[in-house]
Amino acid sequence: MTRSWIDFGRAGPGKGLGKTKSKTAFTWSFRSNDTRNRSATTEYRAAIYADGKITITAKPLGYSNMFEARGTCTVKKAKG
Repeated sequence: MTRSWIDFGRAGPGKGLGKTKSKTAFTWSFRSNDTRNRSATTEYRAAIYADGKITITAKPLGYSNMFEARGTCTVKKAKG
């Protein structure tokens, strides 16, 4: 069976976990509903490093699995 998840709303307010010379970390959560109106909440954590690298982890509450992605941010000048 395939389930389709829909946007339930906006992410909750973020919370700073700390800042050092080399890293800034924060966390937030997001709640969504599937097409049968069952809700799921996922907690996210991001760490942004001074060299532009970023790591984001996502943990669906009530499940033992966790997802992680890594990348590099590119700074661009704002238009205007």
